[in-house]
Amino acid sequence: MAEPKETISPPYSRFWLLGSGFSLIILAITVYLLQASPEQGLNFLWSLIIPAAPIIFLLAPNLWASFCPLAILQSVGRRIKIGSRTKLSDNTVQSLQHISWGLLFVLVPARIFLFNLEAQVVLLTIPLLALVALGSGFLFDGFGGWCSGACPIRPVEMLYGQYNQERHRPEACQSCNNCQKECSRLYSSSNEVKINNMLPFQNQIFSFPGFILGYFLSSSTDSIAMVYLKCLGIALLSWLVIRVLFNGRKGVIISGILAIGVYYGFTVPSVVGVWDLPILTIPLLYGILIALFFWGIRGFITKTLAKTS
Repeated sequence: MAEPKETISPPYSRFWLLGSGFSLIILAITVYLLQASPEQGLNFLWSLIIPAAPIIFLLAPNLWASFCPLAILQSVGRRIKIGSRTKLSDNTVQSLQHISWGLLFVLVPARIFLFNLEAQVVLLTIPLLALVALGSGFLFDGFGGWCSGACPIRPVEMLYGQYNQERHRPEACQSCNNCQKECSRLYSSSNEVKINNMLPFQNQIFSFPGFILGYFLSSSTDSIAMVYLKCLGIALLSWLVIRVLFNGRKGVIISGILAIGVYYGFTVPSVVGVWDLPILTIPLLYGILIALFFWGIRGFITKTLAKTS
């Protein structure tokens, strides 16, 4: 197998400063709305900001890694050159990523009965996560510990980012310290490396489309036990079907496509309803998302077809 080409690292500090400022302003607006108008704040977060994340992961995962508020906070220690910044072993990084999948499977169903309803809980969670990310930047090298480790958003970013062939690494990784072996951020132009990095988590990945379906089939009137039963029960069924039909690399690829399809299939009508938009907005948004999806995976499709021809 040919050695994958590393992404390049352009001098875009000014662009990063603008993007970081915009990202932190969005975070500040979210916090303000959650305090001043809890219902509006929750809608802003769960029906505007979060729905945009998966398509960003697909189109430009390294852009997300540059401008995520928690990634910005994790980079503070390196920027001011304070802290030990220990380099984690490959086994530790992989263990942290298993933890991130566990957190994802615990926290997403909790949206149904907690985070979607209680603005005060979200307000308490935001500074807690900020402190964890900030502390990780002082303790561990690069994105180790949080952004490339225990962050529950990282598995989704990896899954949806597998189709993209970016040529630019995140701003914080311009001077790579090899904090993670064959990092998919550094080798984001190589689909093969990204998929190989996800193979240790293929059981969680195969479960993910069903997990998302279970989330959308749950409601706030369900008991907590029923919410987790739906999410994890359908996730188990998803794991079984994909493992039998595809498995391995193909299973990882198919799981990502199914997961993003299920997510937006349910999210678009929900967002239109929350913001009281015209019903014709639904097919329009579907059309835009489908176009963006195929635009995002065009390089992946071309490369795959070239291999099979």
